[in-house]
Amino acid sequence: MKVIEKADIAPIQPLLCSIEAGTVIVSRSKRFLIDAIARGLVRAVKSDRRTLLVVASLHEYVASLPPAKGTRDLRSARSSDAAKPSHHVTRNAHREPKRRTPISMGPDREQSRATRPAHSP
Repeated sequence: MKVIEKADIAPIQPLLCSIEAGTVIVSRSKRFLIDAIARGLVRAVKSDRRTLLVVASLHEYVASLPPAKGTRDLRSARSSDAAKPSHHVTRNAHREPKRRTPISMGPDREQSRATRPAHSP
């Protein structure tokens, strides 16, 4: 009789998962996955009343995503350019600030509460 060891057993990969489990797998919301099913980005099947995602289609979706474009680390560039004068212009700096116009309160509202006559019933 042969003894089966843990090293001899391959881990079982699930074929289907719930939408909630799919949100964990692809790190997206439940609403996104429902829309992805409707758009055909992810395959799903029905089992009784439950909608189950095909796990392989989640892996295919992730593999189809474009690579992220990195940005330069501006903090390290700023520290090396610290000796250089900065000509940084903030967004919309060329615009004049908006002028606030006073709101007319009307003659009855301009009086303070102390100087208003008391209402008599």
